[in-house]
Amino acid sequence: MNTKRHVFNVIPNAVRDLTLCIKQMISRIFLLILTIILTTSCINDNNTAAADDDGFTCDQYRRCSSEGYVCNYSDNMCIRIALCEAQGKVAADGSCQVCGDGYKTGLETCDDGPEGSATCTIACTTSVCNDGIINIKADEECDDGVANGKEYDGCTKECKIAPFCGDHEINGPEVCDDGPGNGDNWTLTKHCKKDCSGFAPYCGDKDINGLEKCDDGIANSDEWSLSPHCNGSCSGGANYCGDGSEQSLQKCDDNDACTTDSCIKDVGCQNVFDAAICNKLAFVTQPEAEQFRSAPWAPFSVAVLDTHNNIVSGANATVALSVTSGSGKLIGNQTVDAVNGIATFNDIAYDTQEDGVKISASVHLIGQVESIPVKVTHSSLAMVSSGNLHTCAITKAGELWCWGNNYNGQLGDGTFENKIIPVRIGNEYWQFITTGFYYSCGIKKDHTLWCWGKYGENLGLDNENNTDVNTPKQVGSDNNWQSVVASSSHTCGLKNNAEL
Repeated sequence: MNTKRHVFNVIPNAVRDLTLCIKQMISRIFLLILTIILTTSCINDNNTAAADDDGFTCDQYRRCSSEGYVCNYSDNMCIRIALCEAQGKVAADGSCQVCGDGYKTGLETCDDGPEGSATCTIACTTSVCNDGIINIKADEECDDGVANGKEYDGCTKECKIAPFCGDHEINGPEVCDDGPGNGDNWTLTKHCKKDCSGFAPYCGDKDINGLEKCDDGIANSDEWSLSPHCNGSCSGGANYCGDGSEQSLQKCDDNDACTTDSCIKDVGCQNVFDAAICNKLAFVTQPEAEQFRSAPWAPFSVAVLDTHNNIVSGANATVALSVTSGSGKLIGNQTVDAVNGIATFNDIAYDTQEDGVKISASVHLIGQVESIPVKVTHSSLAMVSSGNLHTCAITKAGELWCWGNNYNGQLGDGTFENKIIPVRIGNEYWQFITTGFYYSCGIKKDHTLWCWGKYGENLGLDNENNTDVNTPKQVGSDNNWQSVVASSSHTCGLKNNAEL
């Protein structure tokens, strides 16, 4: 009885335990499934986050599970296709090509890592001299591509550095080479042209270029000197003895080498009181006492003297002439600079016939000196020559006058018109005249021979136009003619050395 009761009690307990176990298993399975779901979701979320940073790795087949990504062989990490395309690295096999990753992919002809090798460049191309890429691993010193080997290009066909304009060494046809300092623009210092063919303009080459106002070459200096000179920057003149500005080592400077004080330019502006001071003027040679109207006077000269009546050879003086007694006017150059202290007048004349004419020579700050009286008379004829239908004459003053028939220009006044009244021929002065059949010849004061009139060999001229000449034309270049005779069709002349 008891045994039977025990059996009936055991069965319900077993069923209850089994039911509890089943429930526990179901619960555990549910938790496992939930855990798997949550873990998968977390992994996907992590992959999504990593994808945003291109930070998840490629799989064992170098593929990326996420759409829009490719495997970057250099680090075995996934990278966006768009980023790879933007960098131009998408290879034919779909990978992201990175030159220098050690893997030959896509368009790469080689890939020996980021530093390349003697046979592979850092651009992942086969290394060849003249490819334009300097490969240090292959001992290349330079590589200008197809330009290698050109004269003075700087790089040989073997990719070694060669001489070129700009290497600071003078080679081949180069005249100079200042390296980076080569240039064609003007500068303050001497420098080579850009093409090394010579020197570019600079301050000191004696040519005024660019912004220069002067250029005395090596004489350029900012220091004062005894004579005018250009400053060191060629922008103007530097100080010198005589510019009126007292400089160091000068004791005076009054801008006048010839003055009544004791500052003398030719002794270095030293204010030497015992020096020869410009004091007065004197005629070295006086004008001749009798002259012809409008005819040139014989040369005369005026000297600058010191207090001891010695000629001041360094006098910086301009001597000017003026009429102090007389109603006429001077003709010719009336202002002359003194040379070695003496001013010489070579072409002075007076335009009025009168007696007692006096002229004065003067220099600023020194004074003046007056000449002897000069009698100016009307000149009379010195010689006359008559041709076939025209006549010419020379006055004692040396003036040439002609009149008569002028059909062939034989008068020499620049026209072909006949003249009843004598006309002066030019402004020159003559010493001899002769008239032929239809032409004339004369000798000037300088002993040169001149002819004019009807064309022919008798004129002695090289007349290519074969035309008549109505103004005097010089015959040859000799200046030693003494006399000449014109005939109907030939001419003869005599020189000072008795040659005919």
